[in-house]
Amino acid sequence: MSERLELVLHNDIEALGTAAARLGAFLETLTLPCATIYAIDLAFEEIVSNTIKYGYVPGRPDRIEVVLTVDAGTARMRISDRANAFDPLAADAPDLNLSTEDRPVGGLGIHLVKNLVRGMEYRRDGGQNILTLDFADAETTGPRTGEPA
Repeated sequence: MSERLELVLHNDIEALGTAAARLGAFLETLTLPCATIYAIDLAFEEIVSNTIKYGYVPGRPDRIEVVLTVDAGTARMRISDRANAFDPLAADAPDLNLSTEDRPVGGLGIHLVKNLVRGMEYRRDGGQNILTLDFADAETTGPRTGEPA
């Protein structure tokens, strides 16, 4: 059985909290492993907050569209926006050997997302960034990992 959530939010941080709450409520209706729920939630918050903070010209209202589908053991999230072009796959990995004080700001959230997803695709189409994330272990039947049967 396929489940789907569509979110459209304004490109401001205030809208992120409301959208995250809607995503969380949707995820609670599914029987996904806790690790998958964590990965989806973290990826959503990292990618969308970075888009809002760094992708748009300040004061220029726009929107971000997010579609999450869960079907036959696959969870896929597509995030579309009209922010400045940015390919997270091309972003350099942070040097984790540096101390926190010596490490430049930025890049850690994208690094985390890359390591939590099974697959990640980016394309720029018609002035839009389109990022698709695939999540592992998205079984929709049975109890969540870590919860009693």
